[in-house]
Amino acid sequence: MRLAVGKLPPNLKRRPFAYCAYTDKDQQLLRACIQATGNYAYTTSGSASLTLGSGSVPEGLGIRGKQPIQVFYAENLESTLNVAYEHLAK
Repeated sequence: MRLAVGKLPPNLKRRPFAYCAYTDKDQQLLRACIQATGNYAYTTSGSASLTLGSGSVPEGLGIRGKQPIQVFYAENLESTLNVAYEHLAK
């Protein structure tokens, strides 16, 4: 995977937010949502590109060849990854 994001000027005040991470384990697509705090900014007009290799995760998520609908940039992050995760249908 190759991710390139145009840097945005982040908000000066640290704020909470959440995001989800995806992985493929034992032929099962998993999602873990993460609570975080940091300085961040987002836009619908910024520049970003994502290049994925072959495998079940890009196909399972249905994101191959699509442009981002939002660009998110963050600095000075603190986050907690919960142990629990959600199994998704492929």
